[in-house]
Amino acid sequence: MDIKLSIDRIIIEYTKVSVKFWNVYFSKNAATVFDTYPRIGKYGFRYTMELQMKTCDASACVKYQHYSDGKQKSYSLWVEINPKHMEDFKFMFDELAKEAREVNFVLCDVAFDIPVGMRNVFIDSIYGRNMNLYEGTRYYGKRGDSNKHGYCRVYDKAKEQKDKHDIDMGGQLTRVEIVYKPDSSDRFTMLDLYSRPPKFNRLYSCRVIDSPLERKLQKRAVILAVQAGLISLKEFKRDYKKGLLSDLENQLHLDFDQLAREHGLR
Repeated sequence: MDIKLSIDRIIIEYTKVSVKFWNVYFSKNAATVFDTYPRIGKYGFRYTMELQMKTCDASACVKYQHYSDGKQKSYSLWVEINPKHMEDFKFMFDELAKEAREVNFVLCDVAFDIPVGMRNVFIDSIYGRNMNLYEGTRYYGKRGDSNKHGYCRVYDKAKEQKDKHDIDMGGQLTRVEIVYKPDSSDRFTMLDLYSRPPKFNRLYSCRVIDSPLERKLQKRAVILAVQAGLISLKEFKRDYKKGLLSDLENQLHLDFDQLAREHGLR
């Protein structure tokens, strides 16, 4: 099965960026290259600015001076961007790299695209994260956890592309997105990203149902109910849950960690 991996969003930290640089570059110089939309006091930072390129649809978000920082002459600056737009903002990244003391990786959304329908993708949270269903998307984690390690969402990528961009994917496609965010105490530089792979197998077990399910009608109904978010596996006794999962052993096991290594996140 041809499963593709990509990074859908990434946040990069530039440490020790001076207040002078922030004021001169983003308040004056940058305005000639992209439109800026300030958002004061959002996302845990005193200053947040949405950037939109004047010449194309590329965009980014910069955040400066975290609320937890005391009064200083320099602060950390975060850039949140879709990797496909990074080349458009190369001039900005070059200037930030010159100014900053370190360039660190904060987090990214790792996306696994599976060429089957959502009903054929069964995910079990090993640590018992609640699964919520909203407008057809499955969310594993609380509503405010979208920037926390292990936050996961599963949705119909083919439908999304058709509805939003009128793009026909030519078949079924399910996307599984998981947030990779090392602890702040274990933060590493961007140069080390590919030598520090995510370990998602310890968080989720994923089965791709690509062959007939041999189980009693009751168990088939339970699987469908779990997939639809009507019930959680945590509500069943351990023995029943173990038996339910054993029925999926003959299905394709998606190894998140191996896929990450094979596609360069290693």
